[in-house]
Amino acid sequence: MDLPVVDLAPYLRAAAGDAAPAGEEELRALCATVSASLRDTGALLVMDPRCSAADNDRFLDVVERYFARSADAKRLQERPHLYYQVGVTPEGVEVPRSLVDKNM
Repeated sequence: MDLPVVDLAPYLRAAAGDAAPAGEEELRALCATVSASLRDTGALLVMDPRCSAADNDRFLDVVERYFARSADAKRLQERPHLYYQVGVTPEGVEVPRSLVDKNM
């Protein structure tokens, strides 16, 4: 399954007041794409014209360094009192819906 790539440029133009009336349909189509992808897969790819390839490389470096840390170091980021909505979620806490919802 391929994830859609959502270009933020039309959203940013609309937020700046630069969207033409014809652009409204484009925005509705993009919103429908975002909604469908999040509903069906829980994920999508975002292209932001404000970010450069260097920004992306720096971000990936940070992510790689984080995941290279030991489990004990990452465990310090657990926030069960916030229902794991921030920080790290340990293995076994989340249960795939397909295991508990027999109607799927």
